[in-house]
Amino acid sequence: MKIFYSFIFIFCSIHFLINSKPNVNTNRAYKTNIHKKILRLKKVMEITDDKGNFYFQYPQDLKTDSDGSIYVREFTQMLRFDQNGKLLNNYYRKGQGPGELVSMRSYFIKEDYLIIYNGTPKKIIWFHKNGKQLKEFRLYQKFFFGKLILYDKGVYYFITKEIPEINGNVWKVVDVNYNLVKISGSENISKIMTIPVKESIINYGSSRGSVPAAKFVYKISNDGRYLIYSNTEEYSIKIYDIKKNRPIREFKREYKRLKSITKKDSSIMILQGKKFIPPKRKYENDVKDIFFQYDKILVLTSTVKNNSVLIDRFDWDGNYLDFFFLKINGDILLIKNNFVYVREKNKEENPFIVKYILEDDI
Repeated sequence: MKIFYSFIFIFCSIHFLINSKPNVNTNRAYKTNIHKKILRLKKVMEITDDKGNFYFQYPQDLKTDSDGSIYVREFTQMLRFDQNGKLLNNYYRKGQGPGELVSMRSYFIKEDYLIIYNGTPKKIIWFHKNGKQLKEFRLYQKFFFGKLILYDKGVYYFITKEIPEINGNVWKVVDVNYNLVKISGSENISKIMTIPVKESIINYGSSRGSVPAAKFVYKISNDGRYLIYSNTEEYSIKIYDIKKNRPIREFKREYKRLKSITKKDSSIMILQGKKFIPPKRKYENDVKDIFFQYDKILVLTSTVKNNSVLIDRFDWDGNYLDFFFLKINGDILLIKNNFVYVREKNKEENPFIVKYILEDDI
């Protein structure tokens, strides 16, 4: 009988280990003929600060909701526009009192509600999207570099960061742990998974600086169940099932790496008045961003041809489907279904947002 139960235990352990490892799908290389796959973009509208109701410094973290509203996070603004670019709300009020923000780090849209995370002090503020503040509470958990990425059934999910201790005042490339954690209430916190990301770190006296070596890109699926991310310099996409708490898939493709075009002094770190130049990367990061188009996954790559960026398209099993190029004059903030939102600059170098629609079928 003991032998029988031992056999059952070993079988279950092997079964768990097999099923806890993600399936890896490696797609072969392909020719990217730019002339056959440039998709046409039609401008729908622009969002500019010409009317003076707000001022763009560096619009980022753009999201949309089910009714087409457009949300944009700025340094000291949290803006909502209608689908035609008309300003509807600015949720940001500077200060440390109720409903006020000092260091807004991230936000999440849940149906008709906007959930904002403020980093210092750590607190969560709920708004109805019409602008009415609903509730606010402090977070007393200890974590660094928190970004709110999901709210579901009373649980808040964050990406946090752990920087390891190093000795000496020379640059070292190390694994920095980014953690997916969940928070319920104001004090309970638990780690779900750890994602290592290569970063260049330096210590100087009591100061510390870090510069990413690998670009950590992550998105939450539209249904809130999956974390899709890339954490390496090389082409690799991973999918983690938050509900089942396990990795389910990893997919790659053979990709011709591009030599780094980053200027040597573009990432100068100043610590206690002294300049430090981090080690130059040999190659660009293969994956620049991840988006969703209906039931497909889009991967924005580092490949640029004739001012057009290369985007790969995969299904959720990690199978490569096809590619296309988009000719843009700025940075893609979001691709959602057939709409593309781009941050561009005018002649005075002032940023604005352009909403495009894909005219061609993929």
